[in-house]
Amino acid sequence: MIEVYLSQVSNLLNDPSNIRYSPGLLTSMINIARGQVAAETECVRVPAILYTIANQQMYALASASLTATGVQGLLTVRLANVVNLNGSQTYLQPRPWEWFNSYYVGTGQSVTTGTPQVWAQQGRGSATMWYSQTTQSFGTIGLYPIPNTQYAINMDVTAVPIPLNTAFDPEAIPYPWTDAVQFYAAYMAYLSVQRFADAQNMMNLYKEFAHRGTQTTVPTVMPGNDPGGQGPKLASDNTTLTTPPAAKGGK
Repeated sequence: MIEVYLSQVSNLLNDPSNIRYSPGLLTSMINIARGQVAAETECVRVPAILYTIANQQMYALASASLTATGVQGLLTVRLANVVNLNGSQTYLQPRPWEWFNSYYVGTGQSVTTGTPQVWAQQGRGSATMWYSQTTQSFGTIGLYPIPNTQYAINMDVTAVPIPLNTAFDPEAIPYPWTDAVQFYAAYMAYLSVQRFADAQNMMNLYKEFAHRGTQTTVPTVMPGNDPGGQGPKLASDNTTLTTPPAAKGGK
């Protein structure tokens, strides 16, 4: 896939022979663009699992296991279920961190232990260091009641893709969001040579294609009820992701 991106970006820059922009430079910009696409659109949505420790309330998101191909860092938690001791799963209620802290952390009262029922994310997930190909934990998740034994927490998360450096590296970003990557990479390339007007044109195209990616993947059957397609827009509007959009036309 990296060869496809390199060809697309070189053609956008009118530099198919890579005279002004080297393949190495463009590869770095493509990988940064891929991270931006994944973060802004929440298009890399994968399962993760976190194992609790008895009497421990807070957990680094970097300690969660990601089994999907082509990802290396966790950005945000969307949904979480606890696997009960009998093997069934129970949905965990999400809460804003400030609410969670007020009622379940800073209460000054004796702690309650048991099977978790509520979760909250503090921080913004894991920061991926593109050039060292490592991750550094920034985010944590809190659980309440505090686990009284080891539980498996199955999570639906958004993730950061691994860098693409060879033809064998898998692309985690799905189509049609892959079409947006080239424009963000070209935007950065033009910025590097102070061509600000051209850079802005590429940014406008990036926004259009990133939006189209989200727009075209929302089902046409009851689109207002689909949280996956609405998630990025709700987040940009500072609206909680767990609140469904208002019905249109009073229905």
